[in-house]
Amino acid sequence: PIESGNGRGRLIVNTNWHYRDSNVNLQRIDYRQTCHWDTQMLHRFSNLVCEMYKVAEAVRPDDFAPALLRLIQGLIVFDGAMLCTGRYPAETSGPLEIDSAYVFNRAPGLVDDYAAISGDDPIMQRLCEGLEHPVLSSCREYYAGPCLHPMQEFTRKYDIEQRLMFGTPSPETGMARWIALY
Repeated sequence: PIESGNGRGRLIVNTNWHYRDSNVNLQRIDYRQTCHWDTQMLHRFSNLVCEMYKVAEAVRPDDFAPALLRLIQGLIVFDGAMLCTGRYPAETSGPLEIDSAYVFNRAPGLVDDYAAISGDDPIMQRLCEGLEHPVLSSCREYYAGPCLHPMQEFTRKYDIEQRLMFGTPSPETGMARWIALY
């Protein structure tokens, strides 16, 4: 596997993972270059999406988030996550209003604390404008500036060393869905 970080907060891409019904043995993946997908990665991603649809049909709505995270852990090992839906302000620098959230392996207060400072998060601002691909950040480096002190405190409090984040905004409704893996 490819590892980044030490202890809690590390993300690992499992390079030996492959779809259980496939004979594809995949090459090493550099997750820092998430915008460069080869055909094998697209195959893996396609299989993951198919499995997600199967899970969505097979489990109760309350069980979907944990089941989804188990599927994702077949590709990326992480020790915490947050799946959310919410509203974002018309100007992307204001705080989010989180409507629903599922937190994996972090204190429940993470959701309210993040909502309060989300307007200070450049990655969330980019998400509200529309991300083209997932964003991986080393929190200590990414939030090193003095104007990002609230984000530094948040990542320290919740032991988040790295974060892989992706989501989709809906400009028509002002709603967004996102997932953050820690």
